[in-house]
Amino acid sequence: MRYARRNGKKFKESDFVSLQQRLNEMIHEDTSELHTLIATVSTESLAKIKQEVSIRYLELLAKQISDNPQERNYDRRSIYLHTLTTRLKKIKEYLLAYPNDTEYQVYYDGSMILTFRLNQTKRPPTLRRAA
Repeated sequence: MRYARRNGKKFKESDFVSLQQRLNEMIHEDTSELHTLIATVSTESLAKIKQEVSIRYLELLAKQISDNPQERNYDRRSIYLHTLTTRLKKIKEYLLAYPNDTEYQVYYDGSMILTFRLNQTKRPPTLRRAA
């Protein structure tokens, strides 16, 4: 809009007002492509960025712990963080490879510990502990 005002010598002020009104309508109209784009960026894209930042932060913590040998039990802590980040990356890769799955079973040490079910609606996912 600012670009059009600065560089749009051919347009009248009424054109800018009507354009602004139409953009506002599109933003608030649930079926518009602009509304869909804004919703996608604000939910999915930001969530993926948050996931990546979290994994990188855990990797940074593991590196800082392993670089400080005076820290008590530094090897064990560094290994746990490395294992966690590796598992999180593998989960992320799996979810990208199989995006249409709606139920996941989580195993640890050979036994199932919980079932993770994604709802097709906008409600949050549900978790069930294995019996």
